[in-house]
Amino acid sequence: VGLGLREEAEDIAKVVSRYLSAMVVRAHEHKHVVDLAKHATIPIINALTDSEHPCQILADLLSIKEKFGKLEKIKLGYVGDGNNVTNSLMLASAICGLEFYAITPPGHEPAKSYIDRSCELAKQYSSPAPTMTNSIEEIGKMDILYTDVWVSMGDDTPKEKIQNIFQPYQLNAKTLKNKNILLIAIFSYVMVLLLIIF
Repeated sequence: VGLGLREEAEDIAKVVSRYLSAMVVRAHEHKHVVDLAKHATIPIINALTDSEHPCQILADLLSIKEKFGKLEKIKLGYVGDGNNVTNSLMLASAICGLEFYAITPPGHEPAKSYIDRSCELAKQYSSPAPTMTNSIEEIGKMDILYTDVWVSMGDDTPKEKIQNIFQPYQLNAKTLKNKNILLIAIFSYVMVLLLIIF
């Protein structure tokens, strides 16, 4: 429909609200989902934006709960780029009581606004505050490792530069060497959730 270009979010929200009971939206710009929700009279569900990916994380939390029987005090390490997946995983961890670690290359940490919001939620829900680190060695302390693609949605950084930055931040035989762990991979879209059982 040309959201934000040909058609304003306010007009789309008002019209769609007359036809539907709810709307699930995948949009590049997070602002578009926020604007739709502001003007709609029905629930607007964020299926993916450049800032957040909450539905994916809800599915992942269910997988964790099924595997461990709980969410509280489980150490969850996200390895890679601090992107939309990281943001939602960090927010959800703060609400659900997981110990969240963002293990990222320098300069690729999650946005400060999401770190701050996660700290607020952690305090509100008596959860551990999120930890930011550039040390790949931290993976050995985790119960769960989660990773994502190197190139985030809309990122046009040259491939060679990305490879140099993220090469050390991958889960492979080298980074998992000498770890007494069992890896169970659960595939959903392009995300891989790695549950690590010590």
